[in-house]
Amino acid sequence: MENGRRLENIFFFSVIVLIVCPILWKASNLSFIRVMSVCLLLTGLQIPITVIANIISNAVTNLTNTSDLASASTLQLSIVLLSNYVFQVILSLLLNLFLRSGRGQRTITHLFQTKRMSGLTFGYSIVLASVMVVYVDILYEIVVTEYLSIVTLLGIYVVFGLIFGLSLAISSYIRLYQDKLKAAEAMLIQQQSYNRVLEDIQQDIRHFQHDYKNILSSFYLQLKEGRVEEAQALLEEKFLSFDQNVSYNIKQMHFLNNIQQMEIKSLLLTKMLQMEQKNIKFQVEVMDSISEFHIETEDLVRCLGILLDNAMEEETLTEEKTVHFVAYRDDSTVTIMIKNHLQEEKKIAEITQEGYSTKGDNRGIGLSSYQKILNKYPNVLNKTVVSDNQFQQVLKMQIS
Repeated sequence: MENGRRLENIFFFSVIVLIVCPILWKASNLSFIRVMSVCLLLTGLQIPITVIANIISNAVTNLTNTSDLASASTLQLSIVLLSNYVFQVILSLLLNLFLRSGRGQRTITHLFQTKRMSGLTFGYSIVLASVMVVYVDILYEIVVTEYLSIVTLLGIYVVFGLIFGLSLAISSYIRLYQDKLKAAEAMLIQQQSYNRVLEDIQQDIRHFQHDYKNILSSFYLQLKEGRVEEAQALLEEKFLSFDQNVSYNIKQMHFLNNIQQMEIKSLLLTKMLQMEQKNIKFQVEVMDSISEFHIETEDLVRCLGILLDNAMEEETLTEEKTVHFVAYRDDSTVTIMIKNHLQEEKKIAEITQEGYSTKGDNRGIGLSSYQKILNKYPNVLNKTVVSDNQFQQVLKMQIS
């Protein structure tokens, strides 16, 4: 019996390793507490598996009516171990499939989204695992034959499971509500940005309509008197500058409309307004209509936000004050490029350090968080280029 229990524990912990591996494969940046919490939670799942195996073994033993106690004990132990192995393998395969999916990754991320939620998950994990350890090491032989003990132990397990599930459900509801508020806020920002650009275009047109008669009169007199150079200068100052401003704004809106995902479009519009307030020109070029980036939208927003914030921070220190955003797609990839000027040449290793900032120690986001996010996506390639006082980030997302 003792050897069987040892064998069972060795097998079970090997199953835990098998289950946890997909998490490490898809999210190599998970911290120690996350991995430990998942292991503890999975350990707690052995309680109902073992109880079910015991019930099956008792039922089969009673049906066989074996008179030999040694044979009955051996048969019962074999059934318990076999049932445990079968249920654990099935459970491990199901959890493998779940954790490899996008929903599984979002669930794991949600469980450890904040420090408070991480602590809550870790605490319940310890409690569930402790109940399992008490069951296996202390109450194992007692609960096999006592129905009341089985019910009591399962009751404790179910209570803690319900508490954990309820906490997760409440947290998920709050998160869903916050996401809806963010989506509504993003739509409002997008609408305000569109209105702002349209107002600028209308204002340019009104100014031109107000002045165009006087401009044409001056233009006519200058040509009539042979002052061709002055007429040419007036044409460039009034007509061409007006055409360039209006055409630029319309072109920017056209490029933004090529991005079908509202969250990405709202982010670009927000950064456009922020850069306008800092007198930074934000040039957007989206050559093709892009509806899917093949990366979680939330992660892409975080990545682009980091890159654009760093670019904006650096451009405030330069004379050029221009940030370029380019996106295009082909048959197999979607490519995003963000380029800005550097006040001084920097090494890539220095820029990607945690907390790096041009404003001082521990104030910058840096590219370390950006790299950690991208580590979850094997289909995404990123490249950093620093040359001629220019910093360029390239993202290539495989779509096939």
